[in-house]
Amino acid sequence: MIDIPSPLPTPVFASPVTECMNMVLLAGLVPGARVELAISGTLLATTTVVGTSAWVGFNPSPLQEGLVLTAIQRVGGASSAPAHSPPLAPVNQRENLPVPVLGEPVVACDTAVLVSSVVPAGQLEMEQDGRVQHWVNIASTYWATGATPMEPGVLKARQLLPGCGGQSNTTEITVRPATTPPAPVPRTFCPEARRIIVTGLK
Repeated sequence: MIDIPSPLPTPVFASPVTECMNMVLLAGLVPGARVELAISGTLLATTTVVGTSAWVGFNPSPLQEGLVLTAIQRVGGASSAPAHSPPLAPVNQRENLPVPVLGEPVVACDTAVLVSSVVPAGQLEMEQDGRVQHWVNIASTYWATGATPMEPGVLKARQLLPGCGGQSNTTEITVRPATTPPAPVPRTFCPEARRIIVTGLK
């Protein structure tokens, strides 16, 4: 049973907003709420959320630089106050996007990759052995987490602007075989200590 707060909290825009995106991250949500996303009075998307945050996808065609998104959540007959995004930022480079840079080394079984040189609110696409996964760029540099465990071989990546049609060339790196991680090394601590420092972790 979930306690429904009264009044309902105002949603929070938790990812960059640009004229070339097609997804936005909303936080401050009540599980089970129906969320409505609109721009200039035009409804973009309606979805029911299962957690306190959610990515909401939409058709990007109504987006223009300087416009503002509005988000409202509803539970039963109650509605939150509307949340307003910052004005949609322009994306000046839409063609020949920079190739994303993947932090190395990446080894088998890794489920996160450090990504840089990407356009905020664009998308990262990574592919290995025909398995394709996408992330929304939450910043120009970030950790792409939750990936399918890597396997030794070639990892390919490119970035896309779903709302504006642009994309970069593809980059490739080698995923190395997994190695046995070093044993963790706890520092000397007092028997009464409630927290210790451990080094040598991956």
